[in-house]
Amino acid sequence: MTAQSTVKNGTYKVKISSGTGIGDAFVVFEAFSPISEGRSVNYQNNDIVHLPTSILSYTNTSARHFEIAGKLVSRTPSEAMANSYYVDVIRSWALPDFGNSGATPPVLYLSAYYNKNINKVPCLLRSYGIAYPEDVDWIYINSDGTSLADPMPVICTIQVTLEEAYSPAQITKQNWRMTMLTINDVANKAPPFFVYGQPAGNYGGGQQPTIGQGDSTTGIGFTGIAQSNILTAGQISANISAAAKAQPATAPKLVASSTLQLAPSNFGSGSPLQSSSPTSMIA
Repeated sequence: MTAQSTVKNGTYKVKISSGTGIGDAFVVFEAFSPISEGRSVNYQNNDIVHLPTSILSYTNTSARHFEIAGKLVSRTPSEAMANSYYVDVIRSWALPDFGNSGATPPVLYLSAYYNKNINKVPCLLRSYGIAYPEDVDWIYINSDGTSLADPMPVICTIQVTLEEAYSPAQITKQNWRMTMLTINDVANKAPPFFVYGQPAGNYGGGQQPTIGQGDSTTGIGFTGIAQSNILTAGQISANISAAAKAQPATAPKLVASSTLQLAPSNFGSGSPLQSSSPTSMIA
């Protein structure tokens, strides 16, 4: 599963570069390469004497870290040479320019899967690992019969760990902020099954929600609607759009939902999709 003309037209899956210019070193994982994103939220734990609980005081949120299981696939000698170059580039990013400029390892830029929040993210390389498998073929020679400087397996996996990093000036400008979808974006483009913590079935049967009568638990004023009513996809979309326009912004609340049913016509055939077990979610 490989993107065509990856480097030329930018249809890469995962790309890491040492800059945003044309002449900067880069690594492109053309084959599908899993990437994971994570961060931690840190709290100070304040114990209470003789009580089985604590008061948590927010300290900070860590930078994002990314784990990439990059796959380098070599089907021809030219691809093997290009992938050998990628391996050397990753090695060089872990080293300082000792004895010359004295520069520390460079700031890297990560882009992946056209995700708006993983688009030229400034990162530092924290670690890498290269696996040379024994159960695949290797390419040792060039197309002209000469030996490759670095033989490559037809499939080589590189584990790369990156951590998001910003300069003091970028932090002051709040460059670390991400672009988040709003409920209006979701309501207008792809209606979900849940809005403001309420299961879609609560709006059912063609009955329009009553706005303004207020529910002290959820903070949303939908009343007099049976939970067992079944919706069509069109009713879900219309009701979500109305709710998004009419509902004022409120603080998130933990609410319980019960039954979600969808009309069989939404799926072509079969019985309604139903979740009968109560769940909790953030409204």
